[in-house]
Amino acid sequence: MSAREFSADFAMFGSDPAGFGPAGVDTLQAIAAVGAVGDLDAIDLAFPFTGEEVTLDAARDALAEQRIRASAIHSVLYFSRFASGSFTNPDHALREQAREIVRGTVEAARALNVDYVKIWPGRDGYDYPFQVDHGALWADAVAWLAEIADAAPDVRFAIEYKAKDPRTHMVFPNAARLLLAMEELKRPNLGIVVDFGHSLFAHETPADAVHLAHRHGRLFGVEFNDNFRASDDDFTAGAVHLMETIEFVHALREVGYQGAWELDQLGTREDPAQAARDSISTLRAIEALLDRIPADALADAQRRHDALATQRLIHAQLLAAAGDPVAAGETR
Repeated sequence: MSAREFSADFAMFGSDPAGFGPAGVDTLQAIAAVGAVGDLDAIDLAFPFTGEEVTLDAARDALAEQRIRASAIHSVLYFSRFASGSFTNPDHALREQAREIVRGTVEAARALNVDYVKIWPGRDGYDYPFQVDHGALWADAVAWLAEIADAAPDVRFAIEYKAKDPRTHMVFPNAARLLLAMEELKRPNLGIVVDFGHSLFAHETPADAVHLAHRHGRLFGVEFNDNFRASDDDFTAGAVHLMETIEFVHALREVGYQGAWELDQLGTREDPAQAARDSISTLRAIEALLDRIPADALADAQRRHDALATQRLIHAQLLAAAGDPVAAGETR
């Protein structure tokens, strides 16, 4: 295992129960595919498992055979039957089905010794004006967070926010709103996944979201990808917003984040193994670039809010190979 641990979301390599990811690839096959990449140390598993009679023991054995671990496991609460929500669904029978999935995920998390249970409430929210009672929707969402935290106080729950898609408005659209719910509850086992692409999609600055979550002790997980801010494209790391990706990595180093760096990419045409290798190579190159930047000079420029000085420091390393005098730190 490398000093920096890299993980992959299950749907990069396998088909989860809701149909995300490569069709026909079950849990054990996905674990084998992650192990074959070479640069990946871990996987974020999806629960329920997929495949004929895939048990916890079978998953544990497959992880051991590939010499990788489960860094996280996420509850699949975005089945089509949850189209009107999972834990906020007006049909309480469906809410109970969501509870059952989370209970099963928690059991698997304990058995596999993961870092956290991840939950993306992708179906919880609304679409039309007047569709919901906003106060009631928020109360249901907050009450559900309290419920899962209290039912398993030994397990960390990392909630992944997203502004929209598949709903036009999700109940937890950004880091600040999710933190508001968690600070209201004061449960120490509730935290946040800052997904780089979701942060862009929410019109945040991803590095700022990292610092905000860390300030409140809620930074449980991070995920790397990229997009054009218009949709959740899940491109490889740095493909579009390279400077913001560099700043995101810088923020993670500043706050001392020690968890796995997860890749959450859903290329429909690209080979997932090569996409993973390329993202990891990019992230390692970014770390090497940051190592070359004079830390004191960067800190001084930031204290002065000197935008041009900070840009020169980054560009001096990023564009040095081009031989540009400004990129090399000279002035014209």
